[in-house]
Amino acid sequence: MRYRFLLILIISISFITVQVAHAQVQKNQQYTVSLIQMAVKDDEDVSTIENYAAIFSQDTDTVIIYKWNKIDGEKPSRYTFWAEGNSIGNTIRFLSSDGADIKVTFLPASRIAIDNDVYFLNKPYYDFLKRKLLLEKSVMDLAFFLRDGYGDYDSNLEPLTRKNWRNQKENPAHKIISVEVKNKNHQTDDQLHHWTATYTYNTIGILKGISGQYYTKKLFLKTSSELIYHTDQNLDRTAIETQTYQNIKTLRDSVVVNWTQLSTAKDFHYSVKQSKLKLLNVEQKPDNFEEITRLLDLKK
Repeated sequence: MRYRFLLILIISISFITVQVAHAQVQKNQQYTVSLIQMAVKDDEDVSTIENYAAIFSQDTDTVIIYKWNKIDGEKPSRYTFWAEGNSIGNTIRFLSSDGADIKVTFLPASRIAIDNDVYFLNKPYYDFLKRKLLLEKSVMDLAFFLRDGYGDYDSNLEPLTRKNWRNQKENPAHKIISVEVKNKNHQTDDQLHHWTATYTYNTIGILKGISGQYYTKKLFLKTSSELIYHTDQNLDRTAIETQTYQNIKTLRDSVVVNWTQLSTAKDFHYSVKQSKLKLLNVEQKPDNFEEITRLLDLKK
């Protein structure tokens, strides 16, 4: 009986030791290095590969991104995104190394102001974003929230948006109800385009569509493997049609875009496919681009 007790005790101690060691490893892995490859094909059917490598900490309050094409000798472009603010107030700013300054304010009645735009959310999503953006200063969650790209801030976040950096799934409990948008009118200096858009969902929380004056998005087809959305955007004498193919399993998007400049009747066409995602957790923050390529085991 005593030997049996000792055996159980040894097994229990070994199990606890393994769990503690595993937890310590997870604790020490403070940074994630992520690689995304985007296959781009232009209107002349010329294909290129755009590479994005990101470094973000576990709390994701600062993100560094390198972007480069698979062309020999091309130096990568470097972007940095971070947050400034504190948990005392209801406002926080997200900034970037190329001059972006996006102001986020949490308002009563489950509303969030992003610069000039005001989003109306359901309570679960509002509470989630208040914790992630205001308290944790999560750059990644801001980019995920703004991924539809009808706001004027979208170009400032381009290296972050419309890419699934973390294999992040939609939470069907999180819903945007509507949004009031103010886009700059590039034909004048002192006017804004004021418009609203409403969101609709099916019974299990999948987005069915976004309906607005200058922007519409509709679920065109749902199959066992993907969701296909059709988007129309018409603002400042340009018309953009986008077909988005969202893979349900891998969560990677492919898009086909037709862009028309109405004033000249010129058409442009291109497609973008997220062909690869690689994630690696590390203990120390990589110092430079060369170290990132070594960690990810890739050639520039």
